[in-house]
Amino acid sequence: MKTLISTVIASVITLLCGAQNLECCHSISEVKKVLEGDWLLKKDSRNRVYRIHFQDSAGKIEVLEELNLPPKAEHTAVEDAYDISESIVNISAKKDGYYIELVYTFGSVTERIRVLTENSLVYGTGKSEHIFIRDKR
Repeated sequence: MKTLISTVIASVITLLCGAQNLECCHSISEVKKVLEGDWLLKKDSRNRVYRIHFQDSAGKIEVLEELNLPPKAEHTAVEDAYDISESIVNISAKKDGYYIELVYTFGSVTERIRVLTENSLVYGTGKSEHIFIRDKR
């Protein structure tokens, strides 16, 4: 019985305390530095690259969607090969971890960053969970 109670308590503590894995970051500026770059949404069949960049405190995320040009257009400029849309990105810190806020034309979404490493980003939970991997192309 003691073992069962200990296991339940350990599980609850793990869920409450260990839900954020940011092995790389101890400040907002470190989070921003790791977030910068190109990301792919895991298990997404669309050819989209999510490019995050920060200038001073302002951040932007560009959604670059490949237009799948025919082979003879392979010498086209990179900017012409993508349909680009942008949103604003804000990073904040609360006592329970770091949060990412995405500001769109018609609203905003704020989610807790659960995992952030050089190669992976996970924010949100349940149906709003987003898993990204670093684009190394």
